[in-house]
Amino acid sequence: MRRRSTSAGVCPHVRRCMPALATAALALGAASLPSAASAQGNACFRVRDVLNARAPDSRTIYLRVGGGAIWELKLFSACRDAVRGFRVNIQTRGGSQQVCEGNGMNVDIVPSRSASSPSYQPNCKVSGVRQLTSEEANALGGTARP
Repeated sequence: MRRRSTSAGVCPHVRRCMPALATAALALGAASLPSAASAQGNACFRVRDVLNARAPDSRTIYLRVGGGAIWELKLFSACRDAVRGFRVNIQTRGGSQQVCEGNGMNVDIVPSRSASSPSYQPNCKVSGVRQLTSEEANALGGTARP
């Protein structure tokens, strides 16, 4: 009796391979799925699209993102050295590189390390994220506008 070959050649018994195929599909799909916030219609940006940043005070950071949008990040507490030289180090949790409007619970700011800052400074927790309207962005003063 001759065995029938499969086109894939990897799994001749599809039923036995289904759990492995389902797991692989979930793993591949999870990387490309939008976050829950973006699925709910909240505006989002990718961390890599941040062009520059300004911190007018120790609890607020404004970001300019590719496309010209201005975003506001509110911090839980004062964060020294959050922005240095118009740059900010944003760290996301949960594998997503997207930051979406909302409470910012998956976002931290990693303070710049410098000679004037302590050797260890904890990450700064973000408490809120929102995209500014064009009117709000235009109203930002020179020291706040990224």
